Amino acid sequence: VVATRDARRPIVLFTNDEDTTHVRDAVAAGVCAYIVAGLAPQRIRPILDVAMARFAHEQALRTALADAQTELQDRKAIDRAKGVLMQRQGLTEQAAYEKLRTTAMDKGLKLGEVARRMLEMVDLLG
Repeated sequence: VVATRDARRPIVLFTNDEDTTHVRDAVAAGVCAYIVAGLAPQRIRPILDVAMARFAHEQALRTALADAQTELQDRKAIDRAKGVLMQRQGLTEQAAYEKLRTTAMDKGLKLGEVARRMLEMVDLLG
């Protein structure tokens, strides 16, 4: 698993030990397939194909989860930033959103990043 510390890779564990008490530990360490005894050469390719497909699927799920979490954090920051603008500048929700959006476009930044920066400044200045 040391080889996957920086970049995840599919791992298949071949063992002759029929004791499966370590399967959970192996999976937690990144093993995609745990193959016990009776390995015939013609089975290796299909096992590797399944492990690689499973790994690719899990990577896609991890990416989708990370994207969803980022989007949620962005939405929360945008809503908070709109609230601050509405309270401090007497803007409507739509006007506050437009101000954030215009700033994002002018600076070439994502809307969530502008909102986070604004909130950091508000926290800093009080």
